Amino acid sequence: MPGKQTMGRVCLMLGLAVSGCAMFDSDNRRTLNLLDRHITPDSLGTQIALAPAVLPLGGIALAVDQFIVHPVCVSDDAWDDTRTVLWESDDPSLFRRVLLVPLVALATPFFYLGDFLIRASTPFLESD
Repeated sequence: MPGKQTMGRVCLMLGLAVSGCAMFDSDNRRTLNLLDRHITPDSLGTQIALAPAVLPLGGIALAVDQFIVHPVCVSDDAWDDTRTVLWESDDPSLFRRVLLVPLVALATPFFYLGDFLIRASTPFLESD
């Protein structure tokens, strides 16, 4: 049976791990933000009365944002990073670029997957 210190450490580590989650950034919660804009009533009494129906709907919207909408939205950014870093070269030597094509082709899925996972799981700052 784990002690209180062990449980406290586990809770602290879990809290630190989740604190960098992409869903804590409001720009990454497109479905939930849409629900907030269109469904949130003005009066406090109505908000309390609708809470039993709206809270599960909000949880579903958050799950849809986290596992479907946000990963789809960042997949093109991950591909743009992969294309820019691996395939667009400033090297003027055509011979060198031709020699590197097999290595770049092998590295592409790994680079894309790593970039996609980082973008999908953490709030990523855009440089636009």
